[in-house]
Amino acid sequence: MEIGGTTAVTDYDQIYFKSTGTNADISNTTLNIVYINSYTPTGGESFELVYGDGFTGEFSAITKPEAPTGFAWTETYNTTNGTLTLSLTALLPMDLLS
Repeated sequence: MEIGGTTAVTDYDQIYFKSTGTNADISNTTLNIVYINSYTPTGGESFELVYGDGFTGEFSAITKPEAPTGFAWTETYNTTNGTLTLSLTALLPMDLLS
């Protein structure tokens, strides 16, 4: 999948799974994500990459591009509305962790 900005479809890819009676099991698949168009996130962005009612499981691996300094990628699966959202969340300074 490609991320080149913060607007779904226009700037970044999405996968839509429509239920047709048999859901796609994504458990044994890898999702590869890359930046395009010289996009550099600043932190705090969220990307709804997968949605729909036609998938089950979670990706066995997600290959993500480098996060900006001070941020980390967070994966959130929401089984209620059938989404996978990838967010850049701020890391706590080390002195706050002790």
